[in-house]
Amino acid sequence: MRRLSRPSLPFAFVLVFSVAFSAAQAQELVEIPALTRQVTDLTGTLSAQDVQRLEAKLSQFETAKGSQIAVLILPSTKPEAIEQFGIRLAETWQIGRKKIDDGAILIVAKQDRSLRIETGYGIEGALPDAICKRIIDEQIVPRFKADDFAGGIEAGLDAMIARINGEDLPAPVRTPRGQSSGFEKKMSGWIGPGIVVLIILGNVLSTMFSRLTSGIVMGVLGFVAGLIIASLTVGAIMGVVAMFATWIFGGRSGGGSGWSGWSGGSSSGWSSGGSSWSSGGGSSWGGGGGSFGGGGSSGSW
Repeated sequence: MRRLSRPSLPFAFVLVFSVAFSAAQAQELVEIPALTRQVTDLTGTLSAQDVQRLEAKLSQFETAKGSQIAVLILPSTKPEAIEQFGIRLAETWQIGRKKIDDGAILIVAKQDRSLRIETGYGIEGALPDAICKRIIDEQIVPRFKADDFAGGIEAGLDAMIARINGEDLPAPVRTPRGQSSGFEKKMSGWIGPGIVVLIILGNVLSTMFSRLTSGIVMGVLGFVAGLIIASLTVGAIMGVVAMFATWIFGGRSGGGSGWSGWSGGSSSGWSSGGSSWSSGGGSSWGGGGGSFGGGGSSGSW
C-alpha cells in the first residue's frame, strides 16, 4: 500500500493561517445604528438631561452655521478597530451638508476605552488630524478618566464647534434637514384629518355647484389650510389633493350616489394615509448627505 506523505511545513502554515483568517472574518461586524437624533447613546451612560442639553447645543450650532455634528456612544466596535468602524459609520450616516461635507462625528466605544473624531472633507481645514488629537487628549480624555463622560463629550463638542465656527462655510439656507419647529410638529398631526375634512366639504359643495367650481374652491381652501398647518409645500399638496378628490368623488346628479359610494371607504382609506403622512412629518433628525475620507483622530483613556 502506498504511504501518504506528510504535508510540508509551508503548506501547514498556509492552512493554519487560512483557518484563522476565516474565523476572524466570520465574526459579525457591529451593526450601524439608525440615525434619528444628534446624540445616540447605546450604553445608557448619559442621563436624559445630558442628552437634551447636548442636543440643544448641537441644534443651535446647526441652525446658525449649517454644519452638523453627531455623537455615538456604543459598547464596542470589535472586531473592527474604531477607525474602520468610523468610516463605515460616516458613510452610512452622511453627516453634514451634501457637497459641502461639513459634518463631524464623535464616537465613543466605552468597553474598548477608545474614542474617535471623524471629520468630513469640508472641515478638515478647521479640524485637521493634529487638532482632533489635541481635543481628544486635552479636553475629553482627562474627564473620561474621572468618569465624567457627559463633561468630556461636552468639552470636546465645544472645542469642535469653536473650530468649525472659525471656518468660512456657506451659510445655512433653511431649517436643518429632518427638523421642524415645535409649532410645526404639533400641527403636522392635523394634516391627515384636514384632508379628510376638505374632501367631505368638497363633496357637499359639489352637490350645490358644478364640479369645476367646487374643485377650484376646494383647491384654494386646501392650499390655505396646508399653508397654515405646515408649509408652502404641504399647502400645495393639500390643495391639489382636495381639488382632484372633489372632482373624482364629488356628488353625482343630486349628490346621493357620489357620497354613498365614497363613504364606504373614506374612513379606513384616508385615515390610514393621513396617519402615515403625519408620522413622516419630520420629528426625527438625519444627515444631510456629507462625505468623509478618513480624516480625524483617535485616542483612548
